[in-house]
Amino acid sequence: MPSIYKASDKAELSNNPDFVTEWKMELKGDKQVVTYKLNDKAKWSDGTPITYKDYVGQWKALNGSDDKFQVSSTDGYDRVESVEKGATDHDVIVTFSRHYPDWQGMFSPSSPPPRAPTPPSSTRAGSTSSL
Repeated sequence: MPSIYKASDKAELSNNPDFVTEWKMELKGDKQVVTYKLNDKAKWSDGTPITYKDYVGQWKALNGSDDKFQVSSTDGYDRVESVEKGATDHDVIVTFSRHYPDWQGMFSPSSPPPRAPTPPSSTRAGSTSSL
């Protein structure tokens, strides 16, 4: 699965241009807004382009609001207020309801559709049947 960042030998994160050509964090009032410019050549293994819709699906799957998804941590995703399309399908605008300093580590690794928006039915049954 793709990683949108690369880590240096000093553990400093930077965008991985194979998937995200640019990223920018801004504070707008009491909101934190992160803009991702996706590489328009980036595709899933089946050839489907990676777009803002994949980020929307991953946010919805990992933010803890849908009990169909059993996640080990909602860290960061629970602070996201919205994930929206920017000027094109390859522009992603993520608005946080409150500041999240580790934003660079989010959305990585990315989950391909349909796994991001649709949980496997066996996960829920399998994890609760032994309780």
